[in-house]
Amino acid sequence: MVAAGIGVLAGCGSGSPAVLSENVGFPQIADLGAKLAELIIQSRGGVGATPGDWGFDYSDFEVVSANGSSLRGWFIPAPNSKATVIFHQGNNGNRSNYLPAAAVFVPNGYSLILYDYQGFGDSEGESDFNTLLQDGLAVHAWAASNVGGPFASMGASLGGPVAAYVAQNAAGVRALMLDSPLVVEELALFYMSTLSGVDFDPALEPVARSIVL
Repeated sequence: MVAAGIGVLAGCGSGSPAVLSENVGFPQIADLGAKLAELIIQSRGGVGATPGDWGFDYSDFEVVSANGSSLRGWFIPAPNSKATVIFHQGNNGNRSNYLPAAAVFVPNGYSLILYDYQGFGDSEGESDFNTLLQDGLAVHAWAASNVGGPFASMGASLGGPVAAYVAQNAAGVRALMLDSPLVVEELALFYMSTLSGVDFDPALEPVARSIVL
């Protein structure tokens, strides 16, 4: 439900964030979903260490997301791999920050894919709630064609809803792993209060739920 809600929050569902913002007294916010994305998503460019620096064999890959932006990542194979873990990263970093995951999965027989969302690391574009989901699907499609399953979808923080969305909508996912996943509903409640410039009104809660669920 949270993953599906991200699409709604970004203006991709049946609800309209602009209309909802007017209903709760935020007419100055033209697109509440876009404003929330701007406040929440903190991308960081550049890539530091590589899997080679950690002693792992790897290959670079590039995939085009739904809006035409190129995403870049690494495939780190495990000998006699049991499955491939696709790691959907957290906020304010890049795939280099998640190389410790390779030390956990690869020696235990699980290949690993690390990639950067649009605007993160050396990937093109700029992320919003919808592009995060589409990036996750694009990387999964690449893996299905070039690596083969089965797959585990893993997400940390911001990547939690992405991992859940991919697990629900892509073929071949046999496991879902979430590490401190982002709860969009709670953030919507917080930022709706912050953007209004007034103390949180409990009456806003059903409105926030209608945006994110």
